[in-house]
Amino acid sequence: MIQNKPMRDLCYWLDVMFGSVAFVLIAVGIGHFLDWLKLRKAIDGEITLACLSGYGLILLFYPRRFTVLIVSLLAIVAVGAVNALIMQTLAGLPLILACALFAYLLLRWKGKLGIRLWIMLRDQIDYEEFCRRGQQQCGAACAGMLEVGNGTNGHRPVD
Repeated sequence: MIQNKPMRDLCYWLDVMFGSVAFVLIAVGIGHFLDWLKLRKAIDGEITLACLSGYGLILLFYPRRFTVLIVSLLAIVAVGAVNALIMQTLAGLPLILACALFAYLLLRWKGKLGIRLWIMLRDQIDYEEFCRRGQQQCGAACAGMLEVGNGTNGHRPVD
């Protein structure tokens, strides 16, 4: 039987790849930074700086940097929680909580927590496409809204 599943586009796989690479760079960088704190070996410090530089380059040059940032933060939280359960230690709890709080604040800043991210992941669209679809569906309900320069709607000024 052939199932009619839609093929995932290149943008989806690029997001997965860059999110995974960003997570690996963060995990390796943190591991070597902790080793550098214990042993003060120069190679550990150099690897930490290289990983930090690689992560910075991904965020600088990849156009969908918000998605990469959220994916890497949530991956750190998930792997950290699993590691805490397996090792039965809370040593990584400060990092897990910091990443979870930062991801929460970023999602909160971008809009309705989780709803927009879920819709974008479900429909495999980026944030600009999500906003464009929202403006098309708004129609008559937004008749009292003015278009602002950055593409968002603002309220009409009161006379």
